[in-house]
Amino acid sequence: PLFPGFHEQLKCQMAEIMFATITDWSEVVGGLKVIVTGDKIPDGSAVLISNHVSYSDSIAIHCIAHRHTELGHVRPFAKSSLAYVPIFGWFGVFLNYIFLSRSWDHDKIRIRQQLNDLTRKAKLYASGNFWLMLFPEGTRLRPKKLAEAQEFS
Repeated sequence: PLFPGFHEQLKCQMAEIMFATITDWSEVVGGLKVIVTGDKIPDGSAVLISNHVSYSDSIAIHCIAHRHTELGHVRPFAKSSLAYVPIFGWFGVFLNYIFLSRSWDHDKIRIRQQLNDLTRKAKLYASGNFWLMLFPEGTRLRPKKLAEAQEFS
C-alpha cells in the first residue's frame, strides 16, 4: 500500500464497525450475556484462549474485545479452508487472520511469519496492540467427538 499506516488503520476501523454491529446485535437483540471468569485481561496485546463449544464462542470473545477497545485488533487462528468462504474468508485474509492447515511442519513457518508481520503492523494501530484468538481444540464440541474424547481419556 502507498500509505501503510493509513491502510492498517482503515482495516482496523472496518473490522471494528463490522464486529461492533455483530456483537451489539448479539447482546441487545439476541440476548447474549457474556460473563467473564478467570484472569483479568491486562492492557496491551493479549492471547485469548477458549474452548470451542459453539459458533457463539468467537462472538463472546469479540464482545470482550469491544469492552476493552481492541475490537478492531482481534486476529484469530482459523483453519485454512475458511479463507475460501465468501465474504468471511476474504475479510479474514484482508485482516491478516492466521490460517492453518493443521500440519505443524507446514504451519510453524506460517505462524512465525504472520506473528512477526502482526507485531510489525500493530505498531501502526492506534493502540499498538493486537489480540490473538485461539481455540486449541480446533473444532466445535459435538456429542460424537465428546464421546470419543471421553473414551480415549
